[in-house]
Parts: sequence; C-alpha cells; structure tokens
Amino acid sequence: MIKSKKIKFEAMAGLRENLDPPVPAKKFIPDWYKKMEGYSFKKPTGFPDGTVGRGGTLKACPPVLDYLTSGYIITLPCDLLVTNRDGTQHFSWNIPANLVDGHTQKQIKGSPYEGKQANKINNVWSITTPKGYSCYFFKPEYCDTKGIECLPAIVDTDVFHQVNFPFFYTGENCEEIVIPKGTPIVQVFPFKRENWEMSIDDLCPNKQLKFATAITAKFEGVYRDLFRVKKSYR
Repeated sequence: MIKSKKIKFEAMAGLRENLDPPVPAKKFIPDWYKKMEGYSFKKPTGFPDGTVGRGGTLKACPPVLDYLTSGYIITLPCDLLVTNRDGTQHFSWNIPANLVDGHTQKQIKGSPYEGKQANKINNVWSITTPKGYSCYFFKPEYCDTKGIECLPAIVDTDVFHQVNFPFFYTGENCEEIVIPKGTPIVQVFPFKRENWEMSIDDLCPNKQLKFATAITAKFEGVYRDLFRVKKSYR
C-alpha cells in the first residue's frame, strides 16, 4: 500500500473554531452532476457510422470525475457583502480578519484583465506540503463560486505557506448581494515537483493498433475499466 502524503491547513489564530475547514474536493461534487444521467441510452445502441455505444454523457467521463474529486476545496470563511457603487465593487465582512484587499491597475497593466477591478482574498489558512511538493490553486470550474473568479497559480507550499487568492468578481451587478459562507472558491491540488523533457515523434503503428484494439473491444467504460488509476484525497 502506498503511504499517503500529508497536506496541513492551519487557521489564523483565534479563527479556527468558527471556520469551515478545507475538505476533500469529493465533498463538493455539485448536485447537477449527481442528478445527471450517465448515458443517453439504457442499452448499447448502433449508430449510423457503424459504432455501438450508449452515448456517454459528461457524467460517464472518468477524467471529469477525477477533476471533481482531486485535491481539496477552500470555502469562503464568512458571509461576504458585495456592494456596487458608481461602478466600483466594495466588500464587507464581520470576522476579525482583513479578508479582502485590492490590487492596483499597475499590477495588471498589459494583461487581458487590464481595466477590471482586481481584488485579493487574504487566505485565513496557512498551507504546508512535504518537501518537494507544491500546490496548484485554481477555481473549481464545475462548482458555483457565486461570481468569485480566483486566478490560477502554483505555489511551492513546502517553503511558502501563506497563499492569497487574486480574484475578479463577475457575479450579479446589483446594488447589494451577499455571497454566503461556505461557498467554494479555490481548489487545491498538491503535486510533486519534477523536471521534464519533451520529445516529439511518430506513433509506433503497433502501439497505435494495440491501443485502438483495447478501446474498441468494449462498448462502454473503456478508460474507467482499463486505464484509470485510483486516487485518494482524505
């Protein structure tokens, strides 16, 4: 059995008892995904091109499930009031922490985000991974983040632990709106840092034939049953 690595989340002093802790991403699988049918047809069906299948939906795609269940989710630590006045967004909260700061236009000048209001969530969790491991931080794309669009980034969390989250608010443009505590805002994916070299070549015909034979031998569940490697995040 492969020994699990440990990622440590430590709360700012005095806040832990009132915070929802980060949790494995599998706890935030959206309801629409759970309710979705896995296949368009109840049994294998022949198609005009001569193939046979059941018309797998998004739910039948194991890579999507791996995305949904990989890593950990950090949620909004408290209710956040967004107020729109004169074209500017203002943020208000009640916990004793400086939750939201801003970035200047100079910091995003020349980027595709120039001209937008750039904000930053000051993360209330310190994050530590084992030596040689970093974390990829990104918006959980299949979840409803209520308009909080955090920008993706990679941080070497074995040596730097206080990671904050630049974001743009793209939600409802009404005068006031409350984003509730517990809203998923960031997905954390720890990974081992390694050096890589790229190569480009023609695919070996025998290898291509072997792969094609494998993926056409079953009507459904090919990747899930023959190729997918099980992962664990607890």
